[in-house]
Amino acid sequence: MMRSAFALLAIVFTAAVSGASPPIEIINEAGVPPQQVDALRRELGVWTPRVYAYLHSQDASPVKLVLSHHAGPGLYVDDQILISPDDGELLETWIHELAHHVTGHDSSFFFKEGVATHTLEALFAQDHRVPLGWPQYGQSNDAWVNLFVLRGQMQSLREAMGREEYQGFPPEKDFRSWQIYCIAGSFVGWLIRNEGYGTFRRAFDEEKLGERGAELEQAWLNYIRRQNLAAFEPMDYLPDGRRYRGFAQRLKPP
Repeated sequence: MMRSAFALLAIVFTAAVSGASPPIEIINEAGVPPQQVDALRRELGVWTPRVYAYLHSQDASPVKLVLSHHAGPGLYVDDQILISPDDGELLETWIHELAHHVTGHDSSFFFKEGVATHTLEALFAQDHRVPLGWPQYGQSNDAWVNLFVLRGQMQSLREAMGREEYQGFPPEKDFRSWQIYCIAGSFVGWLIRNEGYGTFRRAFDEEKLGERGAELEQAWLNYIRRQNLAAFEPMDYLPDGRRYRGFAQRLKPP
């Protein structure tokens, strides 16, 4: 059945900034008003090249964004980024999913989510902002890792890297899976800053840290400790709800 011309609205544009600026095709399956699509186009035009530059990519092939009410919290599937127009943190979702697109499908859960979570945080930090949505909710990745350590809930990198996918049930696995985003985001950020993007990319491609794994983990945790980050009350930042109250319960002081 043919879809209406409006539903198939596609907007292709190139952001006028230095570095890679791939064309972005917006397919409006959600019936978003044209004015809103235009505003989204302008906003993405600012941020998309920043993602490519940060991730050392010169790929100029088109990126496809599908606006769909069936996208859930945001998906990267078959080289398409699907986002609901009702997503309250649409820009954050775009940057996270675009980082997946730029770095590729071929790595582990730890490294894929780590680089996507870190990229959003790093780019927002340049504008003195902290992501307000999943998974940080207004705290930095380092701050969450510090809290995990203080509350005796920290996973080792071996444990974290051994998790093959997000497991939302039972609640214990949901909590541990959520932690991966913050742990991996913090570690990947540290690795890029201290060892260079090339070292990170080799680990991403090989899905492991190699013989220096224990050394790198200890250096990263020492960095976390040296920041002297203060503990905080998780429910001051996490969304209200049974799921997140369960997360906070696990992060109570021992």
